[in-house]
Amino acid sequence: MRKNITAEELKKRPNSKIGMRKQKIVPLPVASLDSDTKENIELLEECRRWWDSMRDLRTRARRNRNYYRGNQWSDEMQDPTTGRWITEETHLMNQGKVPLKQNRIRNLVANLIGQFRSNPTKAVVIARGREEASLGEMLTNTLQCALELNEVQELDARELEVFLMSGVACQKIGYDFWKERNLEDLTVENTNINRLFLNTDVSDIRLKDLRLIGEIIDTTVDNLVSAFAKNTAQEQRIRELYANMTARNSSRTTDSIPEGLITLTSTSPGIPIRQGYSRYGSSRVNGEPMSMTRQTDHIQSPRHH
Repeated sequence: MRKNITAEELKKRPNSKIGMRKQKIVPLPVASLDSDTKENIELLEECRRWWDSMRDLRTRARRNRNYYRGNQWSDEMQDPTTGRWITEETHLMNQGKVPLKQNRIRNLVANLIGQFRSNPTKAVVIARGREEASLGEMLTNTLQCALELNEVQELDARELEVFLMSGVACQKIGYDFWKERNLEDLTVENTNINRLFLNTDVSDIRLKDLRLIGEIIDTTVDNLVSAFAKNTAQEQRIRELYANMTARNSSRTTDSIPEGLITLTSTSPGIPIRQGYSRYGSSRVNGEPMSMTRQTDHIQSPRHH
């Protein structure tokens, strides 16, 4: 039988058992830091606290995903003989039994996704005044073009699948350069909940009490230089900070991040950074070492469907 694990028991278990890498604590000379850097460190610590508070959500979402994919005997239990932690499947096999599976969840989810795909909708801008009807039509064409460019129908279908498994649906809207079209335009991206963090004391369905939301991303030195370096000296400083990155590691993109990524380490391939958006008008990107800040005037919050 599966043993329910309490929060206190979870804390006592090693990181490897719950999908966490060994955390590396880097001491910082706080006394010698300027005010901006101290503020960034405080923000990073706040992000870490909210990240830790979402561990239970990630654990439950991972368990639901296992059931959805047919891995229904993956819950861990304590071996009554050795005391070691093993999966229920291993426990049954040790007794000479065959762990039977009947996946009734996947068909239900596939049916809902199929219904969603077969009933597509289009975003329409409706003008309140008759004299602005032509403007509404122009904005409708612009919006539909941007959504088609980002293949939002496919993104929404996949996000619905994640929502049915985890209860969370989050997309990131931005403005970036499209190489294919050689111009800047709207971008829409699905956010992996294993990289997401936000203040978990949210209670308003309208998200009016959402104070902070962010995402752990993995990027390259060139992208950091493009985002933060304003002159050659700053570019050189950034490259010195990440001089230990090899050409192979620097080319790694966010697509190769494991789904269970939980912590930031200075030795992981690529450059992991935390990108947080504050409702009070500031966005900061912090890595190791934390020495760079980027400001923004808005918060990017989950899209609602």
